Amino acid sequence: MMHRLNSLWLIALLGGLAFLVVCLATRWNIGTSPDSVAYISTARDLASGNNGANDVALVFRPPFYPLLLALIGLVGVDPLIGARWLQALLFAGNVWLVGLIIRRYQPELWWLAPLGALLVLLAAPLVEIHAYAWTEPLFILLGFSGLYALSLFLDGRRSLWLLGAAVLLSLSLLTRYAGLAFVLTAGMGLLWLSRKKWGERLRDVLLLGLIACLPLVLWVARNLGQSGSATGRTFVFHPAGREHLWQAVYTASDWLLLPAPTPGWLRLLVLAVVLSTAVALLLFPFVRRQQPSSMPPFYRLLLIFVPTYLLFLLFSISFLDAATPLDGRILSPLYIAGVFLGMYVLAQLWAQTGRWRVVHLAITGLLILFVAVATLRSGRWVQMANAHGLGFSSVAWQEAAIIAEIKALPTETLIYTNSPDAVYLLTNREARPLPRKVEATTRVRNEQYAAELAALGQMLAQEQAVVVYFSRLGQRTLIPTPQELVESFALQPVAETAEGAIYAVRSER
Repeated sequence: MMHRLNSLWLIALLGGLAFLVVCLATRWNIGTSPDSVAYISTARDLASGNNGANDVALVFRPPFYPLLLALIGLVGVDPLIGARWLQALLFAGNVWLVGLIIRRYQPELWWLAPLGALLVLLAAPLVEIHAYAWTEPLFILLGFSGLYALSLFLDGRRSLWLLGAAVLLSLSLLTRYAGLAFVLTAGMGLLWLSRKKWGERLRDVLLLGLIACLPLVLWVARNLGQSGSATGRTFVFHPAGREHLWQAVYTASDWLLLPAPTPGWLRLLVLAVVLSTAVALLLFPFVRRQQPSSMPPFYRLLLIFVPTYLLFLLFSISFLDAATPLDGRILSPLYIAGVFLGMYVLAQLWAQTGRWRVVHLAITGLLILFVAVATLRSGRWVQMANAHGLGFSSVAWQEAAIIAEIKALPTETLIYTNSPDAVYLLTNREARPLPRKVEATTRVRNEQYAAELAALGQMLAQEQAVVVYFSRLGQRTLIPTPQELVESFALQPVAETAEGAIYAVRSER
């Protein structure tokens, strides 16, 4: 009993530390990227009652996260400030969620639950997604809470748990469209893992599907009525390639704390060894002809979720959004699933080697080494974030001379730029993106590029607009370069700084 109480206090302490870590990493305010700016600007519009001002962002991204930020805005806190505290609370919540679920299923090893919570707290990629105004933390909390609630229903609890799971999964789907992977997992879990008759299983699946998907269906119908597009994406075949595979390999191998110079072939080998060992340990009870049902439903749902989420990403990249990266942000739900399953495998290994003290000592040594390296790596990241800031909220962006030049422009001047997000966040001015040669999500040539470029030239010729080009973002092949714009429209720099330049039509006077 004392050990169980100690583990509970340790989990609570680790959640509190997670809150403080985000506060330390966001000393210069919550990290911001183009996605973050879309969420924050949408939340500001919603809080002010200007619901249609940012409709493009609302179509491309589901509404629940900006709606939460807007609710914070209603009490007088700007969503940019509120996002910092929301993300800190979400990190604490995710650490607690992992620790408490592991504690419920592996109570005999009191240290296992705090270890799982610690692996979430110390994962630098997870610290990063919680230090930015991104939807993944909320998505993780809602999605895995939904699967846990469903597992309790599968364990024989009351139908109220099925309704709770459906509501949580519905909210995850309204947070990210990838929540469909959680809903599909839940549906397959009800069909395969339930002990009810098939008719009752189908009834439960229909009930969960209706509750989980109806709000999103209504939202998609609203999008179609407002913009003619369900999610702001076009269905075009652009298959995932080898670059996506290697990006996933590098992301997953970084979770194992391999040094940065580690070659790709060695990363792939290490991943293969780790995964094959984990699969062997998971299948060990079946080989020993033990009861398959000995694995709790929650872990069996995770075994369904992992391939389902990967297949969803593969489909999305191949047909809907070719620009989706398989980085630590997008794959973060798999890290959480990996921690859950890893602690389950560790518990099985610990039990199977109960008489081999040397194995326990070796495992303990490896865990201590892993935690030490993870602490150093995440500590360096938090120190960097604390010193310099993150994304558009960094000191370099906030103190950039070109930002002061933009603020000095006449208020009626239209701004075209390669980063309208930075202009909006740092100057509180609206800006328009430069025309795209190729659509990022489909990799298809923009048929309207010539017309959009001509419209830009007309605004520049009338001396009603300027082009702000941030050099620190690099010259992207999707948009015209500064040289192309200068040559096409006889532009000249009216302000040049280390961060970029402002261009306008050459004056003949």
